[in-house]
Amino acid sequence: MSKKTMKHFVLSVLCLCCMTSFAGAAENPGMGAMLLLSEIDQHKGKVVVLNFFATWCAPCREEIPGLVRLRRSYPVDKVAILGLSLDEDPALVLPFVSKYGINYPVKMANADVVRMFNIRSVPHNTLYDTMGRLVVNQPGLIAEEDFKDVIDQLLEQKK
Repeated sequence: MSKKTMKHFVLSVLCLCCMTSFAGAAENPGMGAMLLLSEIDQHKGKVVVLNFFATWCAPCREEIPGLVRLRRSYPVDKVAILGLSLDEDPALVLPFVSKYGINYPVKMANADVVRMFNIRSVPHNTLYDTMGRLVVNQPGLIAEEDFKDVIDQLLEQKK
């Protein structure tokens, strides 16, 4: 194969890879930082819990049943919970949501969201107060009772 032919072949493969990546992104768009901030803003007046997880993460699998129970114990007009998957393969997430009976919205998080919250490990949780202020942004599993304590305190705060 001549250098010229090899060059065309490599360029064709690169173009095909790029087109495939863009097509996949269009089919499975993740939640970007601007969209996530807009969603948080739409929930002003509520406590907002963002739970960053991955399907392969054992502590995440331990934490999620508590979040499912929390979703049941607070009215939707008082507390919003959103799961944000950091999995690379979106196809893994839907079966996971079904298996764990997740009863709150789950979206894929884009890389800009990971940077915005400085996420270095999962699980990672953030909580916003009813005024839309970030009050918790921490890695590690949070026990259900600890979530309840923080949520209750935030709901009791004066506006």
